[in-house]
Amino acid sequence: MLLSLVFFFFVSPLTPPWMPSGRLVLAVRAVPLSEADRTLLLGIDDVLLYKADGGIEKVTVRARRVTLEPTSDTMTLVLDTNVAVGNYSGFGFTLTSPELRNSSQGDEAPTYITLAGDTVRLQSPYHIEKDITSTIVLAFETLTAIHEKDGTQHYLPVIQIETRFNASTNLEDEKAIQIQGGQIEHSATFGMDWTGQIRYNFRANTVETEPFVEDFQLDVPLIDSNTPEGQDESGELATTSTTTISTEETLDDTQGEGEENPEQE
Repeated sequence: MLLSLVFFFFVSPLTPPWMPSGRLVLAVRAVPLSEADRTLLLGIDDVLLYKADGGIEKVTVRARRVTLEPTSDTMTLVLDTNVAVGNYSGFGFTLTSPELRNSSQGDEAPTYITLAGDTVRLQSPYHIEKDITSTIVLAFETLTAIHEKDGTQHYLPVIQIETRFNASTNLEDEKAIQIQGGQIEHSATFGMDWTGQIRYNFRANTVETEPFVEDFQLDVPLIDSNTPEGQDESGELATTSTTTISTEETLDDTQGEGEENPEQE
């Protein structure tokens, strides 16, 4: 009995049943990359929700291993739980053990990659209401975010985030999920620099000593052609499944830029 009480109050991430709560779904996918020949695997652990009033809510203590296939638009379910009603300013998590696998490797060991930093915190507002589903979708750049330094491959993640309120979800199997409808609350892009810091609207240069590249893309979600027409992120209803701006569209226009975004924190 004592161990059960300790687990409930200090370990269990679930919201106590006497507190009003809403459903929060976290899913990830790869940013599309044509003709990619490798798959990126990542671990996501220790998900934290940052409340608008400064509080922090821990919603998971279990690590989740995800496979990011650049040639697939499949979204993978990471978290589906109830959290306390309220306004939130962002969320964070820990990245673990990135590795590359070639489809031709078979049972061979994957290629391990170094992380510049393992802590990710994204400032992206959303809110939770009682008995309503809110969603967070993360789109990770894969091969384009891997850089070589001193003979070692480093993963400096670039993450597109979309938060959505009152969305509908469809779990295709125990991992794959579809997210449609609802109202987009926020969409943005964040990237990790060579020191492991997360920056708004940022992608690290291939060489560590080069100036930072800022403002490499607009934070505009693309419409999913598989969903019915809706409304946009101006505060009205929309039906995109996630922000999926192709990496290839952003690289050519941004090489050589070095000024930081005035909105960057």
